[in-house]
Amino acid sequence: MSFLQVLPAPGLHDEARERVQATIERLKLNDKECIAAREMYYAAYLDGGLTLEWLREWSPFVAREVVRQGLARLP
Repeated sequence: MSFLQVLPAPGLHDEARERVQATIERLKLNDKECIAAREMYYAAYLDGGLTLEWLREWSPFVAREVVRQGLARLP
């Protein structure tokens, strides 16, 4: 799932994009462990085991992407 990766936002100017990419790499945000954790949270959310509120508290990146991409479950 590509949305589980952290990527610089489209439209950033070159310097900002490079700084964001350097931060992503320095913090290892796209390492297998980080992606696996985000995948686990997303799968648990899809299965109904986690609420969007829980995701917002414990996995804000996944929560923002669920909402941004229109994947949030209706209450």
